[in-house]
Amino acid sequence: MARRTRTTLHAVGEINLVPMLDFAFLLLTVFLITYPLMEQGVHVNLPHGKASELKPDRSRTISVRLDGAIFLDNRPVTESQMTAEMNRLGKTDPAITVFVRADKDLKYSRVMDVMRILHDAGLSKMALVSQAE
Repeated sequence: MARRTRTTLHAVGEINLVPMLDFAFLLLTVFLITYPLMEQGVHVNLPHGKASELKPDRSRTISVRLDGAIFLDNRPVTESQMTAEMNRLGKTDPAITVFVRADKDLKYSRVMDVMRILHDAGLSKMALVSQAE
């Protein structure tokens, strides 16, 4: 027959911080890796230029890749979808700033088509985005 011993259980009065620190470092690593990807959602080879940095309250971003694909806030759209969205935006919030990101090797006429759509929609606050020198 096995011998039974009586033990008393004591409450642990301290918190083990190792798992919490591991989780904090994991989150830090994930954010350090994913933040640059979120900032540059659509890869566009921007031209180099020198300009002051804009920090508007409200903004939308239109990106045009070298192959002519248009992205509205990192979401692919057709030219007619972008026109409809900009017309709606021009009626509801004409003071919003629209950033236009276009590939540096893109034809000038394609950028002007986007700018024409913005002008026709009544959006006057637009900025061409360039890469810092």
